[in-house]
Amino acid sequence: MTTNLSNLTDAQTFYDIALFVNEESGDLFFFFFTIVLFIILTMALKAKVETLEAVWTASFITFVVALMLSSLKLVATLFIFPYLFIFVILGFYIYIK
Repeated sequence: MTTNLSNLTDAQTFYDIALFVNEESGDLFFFFFTIVLFIILTMALKAKVETLEAVWTASFITFVVALMLSSLKLVATLFIFPYLFIFVILGFYIYIK
């Protein structure tokens, strides 16, 4: 016999489940999701381009994903700024270099 101990009685969509998971983890699930996404993208792109360009591209993609998650209220707005900061600083550095 299987017993469901979670309070997912009102979950009708994937968004409802995502909200539940994020609330139960203290609003950190999607924050750590963006960090893991950034690391995976950086490692995958390092095989194709230089390290600086890989980090720059990964920060842009992660910033866009974090921006979308922020608009869905899954990530606090404060959490999107580190990726924007990395993107801008490395963009200037690559441009000057």
